[in-house]
Amino acid sequence: MPAPYTSKSDHRNGVIGKRNGDWFRGFDGYRCNADWNASQNIGQWIGFSCPLYLQEAVAAMAMADTEGGVNDSPLIV
Repeated sequence: MPAPYTSKSDHRNGVIGKRNGDWFRGFDGYRCNADWNASQNIGQWIGFSCPLYLQEAVAAMAMADTEGGVNDSPLIV
């Protein structure tokens, strides 16, 4: 799917629908946020997704800044 169509294509079946501002509407009346719909399409691209290891990321952040967290936000442990 070409990148310009990520928010115009239904993430459930790839069929082009209508985007109206922040909303996407599928041909069957399904409606959702257009940006969320685009993110679901991008997440389905083979080769672009990777596993997330959140526990390892939190541990790495804790070691990097033990006082203030990331951007001075508190760490959730």
